[in-house]
Amino acid sequence: MAATKAVDPVTGLPSPASFFLALELAASEAQRSGTPLSVLVVDIDRFDELREKAGLEMADAALLRTSKLLRLALGRDGVLARLTGDQFGVMLVGETIVQAQQRGEAVRLAIELQLGAGQRRLTVSVGVASGAAGIAWSGDELIVLAGRRRDAAKLAGRNRVWAWGHPGIAMDQRAAWPEGIREMQAAPRASPFEQLSLF
Repeated sequence: MAATKAVDPVTGLPSPASFFLALELAASEAQRSGTPLSVLVVDIDRFDELREKAGLEMADAALLRTSKLLRLALGRDGVLARLTGDQFGVMLVGETIVQAQQRGEAVRLAIELQLGAGQRRLTVSVGVASGAAGIAWSGDELIVLAGRRRDAAKLAGRNRVWAWGHPGIAMDQRAAWPEGIREMQAAPRASPFEQLSLF
């Protein structure tokens, strides 16, 4: 039973519980050693619409296809898991925010350009976050931040990567946010980590 619960039944990827345990251990080690640690939150665009119109079998096929494309795009690097619904998590040990953003873009392109016979076109929105230097943070806070940036990517039009607001991203990349993104800046922050890192 324990082995079954450790694997997602649709994609065969590690379960959320095993992913978050690995992430917290990696976060502790990253802060101890000063090694960079980044995460991606990857979300299939308009997945609920796909499930409603095409049915559960087609939705599961889209999840499986996305998981395989993610694995191919990441290669041997990164810890990949299905977190919930159409959301995937990627942990990148030793990669900075800029490197993780590049990974996110590679993932996005791999999924957008892959279309087999009879398959529906899929796109993803990707949020990126990296541990900030000089303050305490947790793996859970990284995922929350990446999730907010994934939401920002969807709000900005979907099928894009969002890593804005981290000190590792140049100021000129923060311009021209949609109104909804500017509103997100004013939202209460859950922790000092987000106060320093979000937008």
